[in-house]
Amino acid sequence: MTEPRKDHIPLVTSFGVGNVGHYKAVWPQLEVNAEVTQVSSHSNNKYLESYVEFYTGTKKRLDSEGNPTNLFDHSSLDLKNIPPTGSFIRSLKDSYDPDYPWLPMLKSLAAIVKRLYYQGSPVVRLGTKQEDAPRMPWLIDGLIQKNQPTMVYGKGSSGKSWLGVVVSTLVHAGMSDEKSQMDVAEQMNVLYLDYETSQNEIEQRSQLVRAGLGIPEDAPSFFYKRCIRGLYEEIVDIARECREKDIGLVVVDSVGSAVGGEPENAKTVLDFFAALRSIGDSENTVTAFLIDHVNKDNILFGSVYKTNQSRQIFEISAKGSAGQTQIPFSLRHKKANNSPMGKPMGFSIDFLPGRVELKRDDSNATSGSESTQKMNAAIVASVLEGGCTPDELVKRVKKRTEKTKSIEDLRSTISKFNAKERANPEGDVIREIIRHDDNIYRITETTVSETL
Repeated sequence: MTEPRKDHIPLVTSFGVGNVGHYKAVWPQLEVNAEVTQVSSHSNNKYLESYVEFYTGTKKRLDSEGNPTNLFDHSSLDLKNIPPTGSFIRSLKDSYDPDYPWLPMLKSLAAIVKRLYYQGSPVVRLGTKQEDAPRMPWLIDGLIQKNQPTMVYGKGSSGKSWLGVVVSTLVHAGMSDEKSQMDVAEQMNVLYLDYETSQNEIEQRSQLVRAGLGIPEDAPSFFYKRCIRGLYEEIVDIARECREKDIGLVVVDSVGSAVGGEPENAKTVLDFFAALRSIGDSENTVTAFLIDHVNKDNILFGSVYKTNQSRQIFEISAKGSAGQTQIPFSLRHKKANNSPMGKPMGFSIDFLPGRVELKRDDSNATSGSESTQKMNAAIVASVLEGGCTPDELVKRVKKRTEKTKSIEDLRSTISKFNAKERANPEGDVIREIIRHDDNIYRITETTVSETL
């Protein structure tokens, strides 16, 4: 078998790994480029299907509707089985140049992409960089860590999307805000992936937020994309846009729609996070601010992998009755992988003439109504008496909350009890109630100021 000459072997750059990988190839001496996407293995690894596009020039050029103008051929291709006289070979000869060595070019391209596909990310040795590397630096202090996914979830009309627009505006402008006490560490280009509303609505919100922050009208705003299909299905084009526009922060509103399937399905959710991780380089993934909803029990909707894959999680709760001129809400820290747990934060979204302002107001950071706080305190105090079974816990709480709830209501409340509650108004200590495998409730304490 004759080996292809070196000028038939392309230079290949890969972005992402596995099924969300994107491979760009160039034959410099032949002035031909190709992109390979949608690579997936089938039939017990017998086939490795892909989608290949060939185009001229150094970069794919798109018209106003997003269609490539310099594309001269494209086809589905099994990278493991390239027939020497297949229809794609004939099509390439007919559409561009019959004298080009298309078969060895395709075989070389397939061999390189197969190797990159199966090897995944490279193995690297840790500890070879600067000794004093910072611990997971914050992009917005206490809210969003760089190169990590942060999740904010809550009921409808609690201010989630407004918060997403404020975050996008501040980070894209590279400015901190005294009124909201949002401390932005650095400027990043932002891409807002909208799965729920419309460009017109987000544009209007952006203009109102920018006016509230005093940003000039002619200053560039963040990037926006209205999405129909799940992130996993569109990741190749979205990742390309992120590279070309140097995107540092991606806002997803909302994850429930962005997973592109049943949110309760583990694979669907894991595919979403795999796609998210593919945006970036080999060392760091893109920073992500994820917005999501709750289910009927007021907990994060969908598979537990949403919680497992997110590094920081906050619950957003509207406080009282949201009026026409204000949405008061709280952010309560529910999970922290790479930092101490933070104190509850209170805010209000104020609708003013011609502008919208986000203001820090920690009076909105309380954990609900007075009766709810008393019930939560009774549950914590009851477990502090010692480990107890669910039935024993119901009896203890009943003694502390005489005449407030029936036994049935207490059982329901305790079963839905949020495991992490503050032990004092300042929120310096977190008491975590855990129901262990032996069916006994026990309590642990963690100081907020403790470092990892």
